[in-house]
Amino acid sequence: MNLDEAIDMIKECLTQDFNVEVNFSEYKPCGEKPLNLIAIDGSATFIFNVSTLWLGIIRVCALEYEFENGYYLRDKREEEHVEIISTHKALNDIQDKLLRNFPFATPNFIINELRRLYEINLLRRIAEEKKNVIIAMDGALTTTFLKGLDEEVKKILEICKKNENLLIGVAKDSKTHAFHHSITDIELIERKAKDKDYCYVELPESFIKRCKPPLYGKAYFARLFPKARWFRIDIANEVPPELVFSQLSCYARSKLSLGYVYPLVEAHKLAIKVNQLREIYEERFKEEALRKGIPLHEILRGITNAEGRSYGAYHTYLDKISEW
Repeated sequence: MNLDEAIDMIKECLTQDFNVEVNFSEYKPCGEKPLNLIAIDGSATFIFNVSTLWLGIIRVCALEYEFENGYYLRDKREEEHVEIISTHKALNDIQDKLLRNFPFATPNFIINELRRLYEINLLRRIAEEKKNVIIAMDGALTTTFLKGLDEEVKKILEICKKNENLLIGVAKDSKTHAFHHSITDIELIERKAKDKDYCYVELPESFIKRCKPPLYGKAYFARLFPKARWFRIDIANEVPPELVFSQLSCYARSKLSLGYVYPLVEAHKLAIKVNQLREIYEERFKEEALRKGIPLHEILRGITNAEGRSYGAYHTYLDKISEW
């Protein structure tokens, strides 16, 4: 295949007729003050690696916003957790479960599952403390791969119901094929909904049943602002979806992120500070490691980038000399 043939294939994909039935439902933006919205997000970074041990830091946060002719921050929570991760030997019960079920798990997989676990723990505390709010998680509402968390998730849903809290998940990117088409669901919906504004699409029940890890609630794609992007939004509660999207539309009017839930933008900014503060973490680690007698050359050799690759790795050296 040459370049012209490749471009012709791309053009055909972009211009083909998509004979797939998609049912759109409309809703009206909320005409009164919406519920307060609490956005939860997390991030993680690696600092050091020696042999099969990685030192990582996980940061999770929650921001509560009120909307009334603008966005007002009412509460903020931040947590940081230091973790030693091993791909060879389980260091605690959680890592033991992961390694037994995923013997070839990478450090990134393990630390991301731990991050999701910390997010779920924070979610539970907030669900218990707050009443009549929207709790928005970053990403789809799927359980972690850790077995035994199903009961914990069920308990959280019961708490949300008791305290009249709405639990949702908003995915920034989605690559699902729930409509069984070669293109992604979001591409399909965007092409069929050019003239539609405040509306949503429910994903088929068959998609929800085959989700791995399991999905709790129902999955939708929704447009929260005219001409804005569509986002996948999962709703855990058994409530009319138009009620939820009507409320969310109030939080999707920021010019920084039209159509996306603004408090999640701020929660993401706070969570990824774990990467922005890497130099501070590194310096603190170096000082403490030297104080405890670890040789300086061992410390410098093991310092990693955010993904856990050692700066002393030969592959990193080859990448650098390739830039010359």
